[in-house]
Order: sequence, then structure tokens, then C-alpha cells
Amino acid sequence: MIKISHVEYLNTLPYKIALENSDFIRKTSNITKSHPAGCATELKNGNADIGLVPIAAIEDLPEHSIIKGFGLASKRKVNSVLLMSQVPLSKINDVYLDYQSRSSNGYLKILSNYYWKTNFNFLNSQPNYISKIKDKTAALVIGDKALQNLNKFNYVYDLAEEWYKFSNLPSVYAVWVTNGKADDNYIEKFKKVLEQGVVNRQTIATENAHLFNYFNLVKYLCENISYRIEKDEVKSMDLFFKLLKNI
Repeated sequence: MIKISHVEYLNTLPYKIALENSDFIRKTSNITKSHPAGCATELKNGNADIGLVPIAAIEDLPEHSIIKGFGLASKRKVNSVLLMSQVPLSKINDVYLDYQSRSSNGYLKILSNYYWKTNFNFLNSQPNYISKIKDKTAALVIGDKALQNLNKFNYVYDLAEEWYKFSNLPSVYAVWVTNGKADDNYIEKFKKVLEQGVVNRQTIATENAHLFNYFNLVKYLCENISYRIEKDEVKSMDLFFKLLKNI
């Protein structure tokens, strides 16, 4: 059985539904769920054969190849990768990084260094760190908890929107990666399952929208999140890696 590590965030719901409803996946694979950093760790430690991995963690994997064409990205505004603060950028001193995603932390550091020209003191975080956002202390908040806290702070900076202003490119957060244990035939069928999720994301969002009354799930999955990794996304990843290495 092929072991798949999947991110348990709302932005992956189309993938989740497609994988869980696939007869092929049920017959050939086992699915585990984690946060982004956890998926990378499972693949690195050999506890998964395929994972949805944050792009910043790719280079840490001993043997891997990217499954081309699919991932998690955003063309402009994403609404779930946010710098949250009670004061404007120029007044922020300390910033808690998000312990669940190195990619989002990387975008924040790049924007801070090259675009905003700020000098933040970055701090490591633990669960419930959002409660520490006060005075001149801000925090990077991602995923479902970002959506849940979207309107609770005076200043919210959308990192995908800021990255686009800086680079004129989409943001890429994660890509599907394999360690090579799944053969080419499996990978092609796996990609067809992912495609079903992408194609049907509006139906999936509409059917599940009633479960999330605090934001617009249809708009989020169909407009804010992009699931295809194409030419501009690859170009964006190359720029991300280049700039992050220079910090």
C-alpha cells in the first residue's frame, strides 16, 4: 500500500474529497492527515511515500521528486496566510512565526527583508500563540486559524497579496512530492484523482459551505486558492528559493 500524507486544512478540501472518494486510492493507498510541516516530516522519515509538502521543506527531503502540475498556490489574495497585528508594519517589533509551515515563514522573511524593509525580531511559536498578538507584537497566522481570526485585529497583511505586489507572481505554498516508491502508473492515476478534486471544487465548496458560517467557502476555494502549478508558479518558486537563501 502507498502511504499518502495529506494536509488537514480547508484549502485542501477538494483534494481531500477526491482522495477519499476514489476507488483507486481506497484499494492501493493509506491516507494520514497532518499540518504542512508534519507532512514534510512524515515523508522525510519514511512514514509516507507521497505528501503535500511546503515548498520550503523540499530541499530537506533525502530522495524525492515533485509530482508536476498540482499543489497549493494563490494568484493574488489568499486570506489564510496573514500577518496579524494591532499596530501598522512600521510599529511592529516582534513577530511570532507559524510553527506549522516553513513556506509561509519564508514568505514573511523575504517580504520583510526585500519589500517592506522592516527589521522584525522573529520568534518561534507554540499552539495558542495568537493570544500574544498585542501592543507591538504581531504574528504570522495561517490556514484555518487565519480564517477564523480574520476580523479580530486592527491590521491584517495578506502575504499572497504582498508577494504579488513585490514580484508580480503567484504565491506557492505546497506541492505534491513522492519518494519514488510509487511507480509511474500509480502517479498518473493519482494525478487523475487530484484533477477530479480541482475540476469539482465549486461543487465541493457549495456542498460544504453551510459548515463554515464565518467566511465564504466557495469564494475561498474557487478564487483565493489555486491548485495548479504552472509556468508562473514554477517561476515564483525559483524566486522564493533564491531570495530565501540570500537572507
